[in-house]
Amino acid sequence: MLAGFFGRIVRLIAESLPNAAAVIAVHDTYLSNSNYRDATGFLESRITLPLIPTAAGLGQIVALRARRGLKTGEHVVLNDIIDDSALQRLYGNYQAAGPSLRTNSRSCTDRWRTHATKILKSSPRATSTRRSPTESSRFAQS
Repeated sequence: MLAGFFGRIVRLIAESLPNAAAVIAVHDTYLSNSNYRDATGFLESRITLPLIPTAAGLGQIVALRARRGLKTGEHVVLNDIIDDSALQRLYGNYQAAGPSLRTNSRSCTDRWRTHATKILKSSPRATSTRRSPTESSRFAQS
């Protein structure tokens, strides 16, 4: 699959759409892949995303994913879906596992998003639906 994407698709984009901007997101594990390395001649530059510096930053991602899960665009209050101790635990997992939110914290945040979406959909404003620290913390365990 990587050979087809990096071999054919990246080249097709570069040659067929020379004036178009394209962003090709790759996971760090692809950097050592020979198919990716062969395609770098068609890529203009590489941007490395910075680490998430704080638990609050990770909280913003959790809230955004919950809001997207609702598909209403309604503002999500972070404390309605995860308490601070659970967020700190999730951030600790992220720091311990390395820089990849995708592989190291995403499954946990996806579980939270699913859980939060159910909570928020069951309550019009989600103000009366708060989870206890124990209940929220169990989702932070990996």
